[in-house]
Amino acid sequence: MNYNTPRIRVCTFDEYIEGTSLGHWIDATQEPDIIREQVAKIAGRDAADVELEWVIREHGAFRGVEIEWHADWDTVSRIAKGIAEYGDTFAAYVLAFRGHFPEQHFGQPEAELWEDRTRGRWLSFEEFAMSELDAHEFPEWINSNLSDLMLKHLRFDFLGYAEDFRKQHSVVQLDDWHYVFNMSIDKAH
Repeated sequence: MNYNTPRIRVCTFDEYIEGTSLGHWIDATQEPDIIREQVAKIAGRDAADVELEWVIREHGAFRGVEIEWHADWDTVSRIAKGIAEYGDTFAAYVLAFRGHFPEQHFGQPEAELWEDRTRGRWLSFEEFAMSELDAHEFPEWINSNLSDLMLKHLRFDFLGYAEDFRKQHSVVQLDDWHYVFNMSIDKAH
């Protein structure tokens, strides 16, 4: 198994309580039914009977996203697939929105929410805020629409602007990068 691929170590609940098994590693990027079948095989049970019998002892390569010991296979699979396909940006997305939206929004990289909310990866939030000013040609507009006298007395509170702008975004830091996501459901940009 590739150690860069999101994976889970599972065992039966009884094995966990008794401490008789370290568990078995399973590739978490598989379809939920495949994971369920593998867990059933490990437990020596029918796939339908294994739902309440398993424990996720450990997980790996989820890039900071915590997987609960009782997480359902659909959620585990969706998050793992998103991280495998999109890397740290998707892990940051899950970390940014886990507490704000219903479970069905996690791990759906094909959903418009994912693409619309993602604003990019930056060295700092201030760098992102400055790029937004540049994208809207704010400095050029100021220079071309205000007189020299007005420009002489104009002061732009960039830090205040960045602070207010940050209230509309969720920022997750992984390693040296700041991943920026728009908080608004209706309008992403």
